[in-house]
Amino acid sequence: MNTPKLRLIFVRHGKAEGVEGRCVGHFDAPLSEQGVNEIQALSFSNADATEIVSSDLRRTQQSAQIIAQKLSLPFTTDARLREMNFGDWDGQMWSDLEKSDGARLSAWMEHWTRTAPPNGETVHDLVQRVQSSLGNIIASSIKTDRTIIIVAHAGSIRAALCQFNNIPLAKMFDIIVEHATAILVELDAVPQAPP
Repeated sequence: MNTPKLRLIFVRHGKAEGVEGRCVGHFDAPLSEQGVNEIQALSFSNADATEIVSSDLRRTQQSAQIIAQKLSLPFTTDARLREMNFGDWDGQMWSDLEKSDGARLSAWMEHWTRTAPPNGETVHDLVQRVQSSLGNIIASSIKTDRTIIIVAHAGSIRAALCQFNNIPLAKMFDIIVEHATAILVELDAVPQAPP
């Protein structure tokens, strides 16, 4: 007898509007025209997906809506799948931050795995909330054969992949997560703790 599999297909949203050179975490930018086209071109012909879960930010919800229409599936949102919260820096131009908050920006860049931007979150905070979301998804999929599409952000997808693949957080930026790409993670659908 085959062990049931839980297939998680992580999809990064399409390119967003007005984000070039900008610190973008919870900054709620919509998809650009290019981003819409990228997501529309994404193929899920062999996905056999049963559901879609998306971050609640606009760029991911718009991406999830396009995928949902293509696959005739509903989607739900989960704020725990959001990109990292950059706090006071969110939405600002990096070049402006270098001038206005250079010392704190340098300190954060030096110790980014354990330091939070002002009024933001650490990478460990990001990992904890992504783990919480995935823990719920995994718990609801025990002993069932399912494929779930998770539409999220580069940071939250990297956080998940670090946990599933035992990659140190200091290496998370070595994981390439392009816009409008799909990354499959396959798990045995048996009782287990969150990743």
